[in-house]
Amino acid sequence: MYIISIYTTLISAIMEKLRKTTDSIPELNIKNENDQNSIHFHAFRKWFKTQVTTAGQSDFAEALMGHKSLKLVYFKQSSDARLKLYQKMEPFLIISDFTKVEKTMDELQDQVQSLSMELEKVKQWREIFVKYPKKKY
Repeated sequence: MYIISIYTTLISAIMEKLRKTTDSIPELNIKNENDQNSIHFHAFRKWFKTQVTTAGQSDFAEALMGHKSLKLVYFKQSSDARLKLYQKMEPFLIISDFTKVEKTMDELQDQVQSLSMELEKVKQWREIFVKYPKKKY
């Protein structure tokens, strides 16, 4: 009973934090056709279920969401198997736009390659100057 109370309190706190966040950011404070917040706690659960089910793991989604059904009685996995399956699903659950990060990484790789080529040129010139020093007359 005590654990359920803590769980309920945590859920309420998360929902309240999400509401305050969406209220404070105009881009996130979107209302649906029923004039309710489009971004809410249950929407994340629906999105999660959709993503994992689309990836072909409906039973796994149900188990992770804590749903109880007859078919889950027969869905048994070890912790290691569940971890591996979650790691397989994780790319479908990322809500970030990494295009800017990837672009920056590509640019940095280009710069590193360019600098490496310049460094090689400097090393070659250094070898030449060491091998053939200027003579003073």
